[in-house]
Amino acid sequence: MRGGDKVESEVEKYLNNIKSVLDQKKKESYLQLQKKFDELIQNKEKQLEEVKRKALKEVSK
Repeated sequence: MRGGDKVESEVEKYLNNIKSVLDQKKKESYLQLQKKFDELIQNKEKQLEEVKRKALKEVSK
């Protein structure tokens, strides 16, 4: 292996490592966003159920 090939190989390893780290961060960020979105949806559903419950209570008076 020539010196230039070795440097190129090291650069490829370094770039692949960076790509791997970035892919993992991307995956983690996506999962965090998905979790937050699910929480927001659940909270809105609870709020709507509360509005529905209050409306039905008022209608039944």
